Amino acid sequence: MHALDVMKSEGFLSLSQTALSELIARDSFYADEFEIFYGVRRWMNHNCVEKESAKELLDGIRLQLIPQSSLLADIRHCDMFDSNKILDALSVIDQKSVMDLRHRGLLSKLHLSSSRFVFVCEERLAMSCGSQLRTLILQM
Repeated sequence: MHALDVMKSEGFLSLSQTALSELIARDSFYADEFEIFYGVRRWMNHNCVEKESAKELLDGIRLQLIPQSSLLADIRHCDMFDSNKILDALSVIDQKSVMDLRHRGLLSKLHLSSSRFVFVCEERLAMSCGSQLRTLILQM
């Protein structure tokens, strides 16, 4: 199951804020960053969570992976991020090559060297979710 399927599932909206933060922090949670932003925004709206109480969650969104045009046209107007955070992302986009950014879907050295550790982390995250969503996460 893919990250988009997880975000579109009914169980996604019932995740705890901690579980969602851990989920979107994972490099293996592979989806377009703009889609992840919309999923988090949908979750925040559904759960009546204000940006002031969701710092860790919002920090999991990798703004530097969102195209500049979307940062300026969509993200800037949603009032989820302060302008300095958006400016920082634009600066990173301007100064770094695409390969220097922390992309989703790439295996890290940790994943390659310690599959047991990755499994334990996935299992811990999955245990904090509902059974249907747990199955989706463990299949990722």
